[in-house]
Amino acid sequence: MDPAIEFVHPAATEPLPARFDTVTRACPRRQDTAGLVARLLDHHRFACGYEDLGRDATRIARELDAADPSRIQALETARPLFFRNKGAYLVGRVLRAGGRAHPVVIALANPRGRVAADAVLLTEDEASVVFSFTGPTSSWTPTGRGSWSASSTR
Repeated sequence: MDPAIEFVHPAATEPLPARFDTVTRACPRRQDTAGLVARLLDHHRFACGYEDLGRDATRIARELDAADPSRIQALETARPLFFRNKGAYLVGRVLRAGGRAHPVVIALANPRGRVAADAVLLTEDEASVVFSFTGPTSSWTPTGRGSWSASSTR
């Protein structure tokens, strides 16, 4: 970016929150991976409900377990959902045994009047595709009720 021709926000002057649980949610493992994912999705309820929360949790769990054989200790996500076009994104990280972590982005859609998981992204390269368009012609703005929306001026 060229600050002479593009707006560049200066470094934040506000202090970081004293407690990160106000902006993130950690779901420690208490059951199998599908139960953990179901609990996480249940924290992000929609008025229209999920099409099949159990099915989606099982599919996401299958991807999580196949991506890395080490045990998942917890899922940690941002409390707000991120919205882009017709999709919502649950963004966070998978905390695994041995202190390792990797990204997780769960893409949610509403194709038939109820929310369904559309995809699960588990690498930095995959996750960057969702947010890579947010260059100088795009922005993320708060929409209230703990969510963010992307807009583009292209």
